Amino acid sequence: MQYSGTVLSLLALTLLALGVRVIGIDYGIPQQFIGDEFVQVAIALTMLDERALTPNFPDIFYHQPLSAYLSTFGIAVFLGFHMLSGRFESFATLRDYYAIHAAELIIVPRFLSALLGALTVPLLYLVGRELFGRRAGRIAAYFGAFEFLLVYVNHSGRVWGYMPFFSIPLNPDFAS
Repeated sequence: MQYSGTVLSLLALTLLALGVRVIGIDYGIPQQFIGDEFVQVAIALTMLDERALTPNFPDIFYHQPLSAYLSTFGIAVFLGFHMLSGRFESFATLRDYYAIHAAELIIVPRFLSALLGALTVPLLYLVGRELFGRRAGRIAAYFGAFEFLLVYVNHSGRVWGYMPFFSIPLNPDFAS
């Protein structure tokens, strides 16, 4: 299969954007983290523990449901991997460990934010190309890959790190 130079360069830029966002992603864990990061972990663990389909826990969760679903999915996969790899001998052991060491799970929302931030780069290219041409699309993708505030937000596991990835497709010009 033959790929164009644009596709290959966009793939390389997306991987580079992921690398920029992942470097130092474990900084401060488990002692230092941003409050919203722990909220993502707390709501995911609560939803998994209570087998809840909706994040209706106003005493601990004050963000939109999308971030709760993403964090819950990511943490469920992470915990499932730990169970399958034999790190824990039973679900009860895993549950007891992470009840005490929940802050160690902050890496999961941080990684999800970094991944979705990197996947925003091709979306920025598509919107820029659609609105202003290929050159503008490439410029938008480069800005998305390396713009400091976007990288900073995607480096933490806070709610708004996910938003650019999901809001760009909502742009009416994106679908046309």
